[in-house]
Amino acid sequence: MSSDLATPAPRDDVLSNEDLLGIIFGFVQEFNHAEATPHDFNGSTSLREMLLPNLSSNQQLLNLALTHKSFLEPALKVLWRHIPSLLPLLGLLPEFGLIGKSSDYGFKKIPSHASDWQRFHVYAPYVKAITLGKVPQSISPFVYHVLALACPSHSVGFYVPALRAIRVDCSSPANFPGAFFVTTASQHFPSLRKVEVVNYLTGGADLHADSQVFLQQLFPVLVGRQPRVNQLAFRGEWNLSSFTELQDRLPSLPQLSHVALEVPGSMLLVRQACHRLGQLRNLRHLSIRLSPTSKRSKKKYTVKEGFSSLRELEVVGPAWEASRVISSIEGPRLEHVFIHLTSFELLDALCLHSRIGNLIQSSPRLVTFSLTGASSGASGQDIFASYSQSSSPVSSDSEPSTAQVSIVHLLAERCPNLTSLTLPASFNISLTSSPDSSSGSGSAHPTYASITCLSALAKGCPHLVDLRLGLRLHAVAEDDLVGFWKPQGSEPDAVRRPHPLKSLWINAHDTGQLTVPECISIAKFLHGLFPRLVQLEQYGGSGSFSSMSLECKTFYCVKASFQTMKEMEEQLSRAAM
Repeated sequence: MSSDLATPAPRDDVLSNEDLLGIIFGFVQEFNHAEATPHDFNGSTSLREMLLPNLSSNQQLLNLALTHKSFLEPALKVLWRHIPSLLPLLGLLPEFGLIGKSSDYGFKKIPSHASDWQRFHVYAPYVKAITLGKVPQSISPFVYHVLALACPSHSVGFYVPALRAIRVDCSSPANFPGAFFVTTASQHFPSLRKVEVVNYLTGGADLHADSQVFLQQLFPVLVGRQPRVNQLAFRGEWNLSSFTELQDRLPSLPQLSHVALEVPGSMLLVRQACHRLGQLRNLRHLSIRLSPTSKRSKKKYTVKEGFSSLRELEVVGPAWEASRVISSIEGPRLEHVFIHLTSFELLDALCLHSRIGNLIQSSPRLVTFSLTGASSGASGQDIFASYSQSSSPVSSDSEPSTAQVSIVHLLAERCPNLTSLTLPASFNISLTSSPDSSSGSGSAHPTYASITCLSALAKGCPHLVDLRLGLRLHAVAEDDLVGFWKPQGSEPDAVRRPHPLKSLWINAHDTGQLTVPECISIAKFLHGLFPRLVQLEQYGGSGSFSSMSLECKTFYCVKASFQTMKEMEEQLSRAAM
């Protein structure tokens, strides 16, 4: 038989697939880094340190790569894609090492011939990211002057064609000369797109002063030498003057599409930052992390900044500060919103509910909406309560027009393209009475989302695939489902089409113990509403069955009934074939 007819073995297919091998080696490296993290139990040495005292994760990966020739190329891509400093690259050049008895590295001879750069040009194309922070060895600043003299080419010069990101860590004596070399020598790094400055501090120490000087010089360098940089991230502790200077310089980079900022909690700074960021007409991704403020301003701000090109918004911080940012942004093209509350107080509930509602109303293109809360304390579930009073004493800064509308129903009405929805799993605040009953302005009574609200989501969000939220479980009448699936209007096929939801995570609230028939009615409701549902899980629950609350046990009874229905459906389907 001719060898042309031979079928390749699966092993050969794997060995010839460099992309697959790269993914595998990436997992190997991440696992090794996680396992190599020391676990200090009362000062004792970790088991991994005792078994592998001198073997780094990268060395283990390299040893594995050398076992087969097909592994080498994918492993090199993983090993070199992110390097902790410029030393690994500089170490490939001849005559580079410690200068005399000093602790600084430098050139003993300038690499001016093509043969000097051969090893460098083998590995440099793999490098995609560099972190410039504290390293045990320091590089002499004169090294970068020498490198700048070498003309970049395929034979001679410090040329890193695939480098896309640098990260400057200011928490320790950072390699600021190296950072300036990377940002100024655009001909050496033609693909640089992202600059990240983390652990930035303001203060009187020399370390902090160096950070401030670096930041002051960075923007003019980026404007003049790196016009392709479109992603900036700044994390750290700011004072008023340094943050004001930072935000004033942002409009000088109109090409920015991704910006991540850590903003002091002052509302004035938040407003100023939003005003400057609104001037970036190409901004597509905005991430804002907020620090808590000790003083709450009573001043109301009604001006919204228009972000015409913004597609993704992430806000992390205390509920009060987060609500102010949300109220400052108007993004008609927003598709992804992620809000994480680091703290939450009773006074924040109605105000935050109202402002999130306004954001949803002005963002009909939403595809992803995620609102999560802190693991301890109030997580914000009360935000979704429906209040019985039209005027509530919870916050004088709220807008009653949206305070009465359930977030779930608002999403169902306004966001037909929604594919992923995450709401807080639990709540620890009771709003059964007014926070200030002496005011005589009434009381707020929350009604937590019922299981039947899923009908509104199924009808209003026909593309929803993943859903996580807290619900009140109760017996469901079959009429609730029949009414939904009854053909309406001129497009009955759209109504009859099975809903694509595949993953549903529920945290049961205010449920108590339900009977078996009641649990079955819920399972039938879910199965009829979401026939393609394959994952029904407890959201935010843990522990053994004996220690579970009644709500958790009720959920697992519903889950067991649902799984039984799915199995029976599969058996009937196989029998009919």
